[in-house]
Amino acid sequence: MTNENEQRKPDPLVTFMMSFLSDKASAGGQEIAQAYAKEQTKDHGKPVPWRRYFQAVKQQALHQARAGTLEILHKGKPIDPTEVKGVVRYRLKS
Repeated sequence: MTNENEQRKPDPLVTFMMSFLSDKASAGGQEIAQAYAKEQTKDHGKPVPWRRYFQAVKQQALHQARAGTLEILHKGKPIDPTEVKGVVRYRLKS
């Protein structure tokens, strides 16, 4: 049983996403998933398919957008996280 006062460790994918986006104006989910898979390949020594992380990137980006740390862009303009449809990009909220 965990103590309620203990801080949970940050999700490694979220940490990677925030670091990745800090170096770029914006990035697509596929781009983030590919970079994360490449990072995992370095750690594990064998190829890791990027598609494994694509859904997780989208879910974490949506969560971070709702928390106010990330913006979701559609056609270059910020959109509400509840209205996500089609191809989107992500950027850190300024």
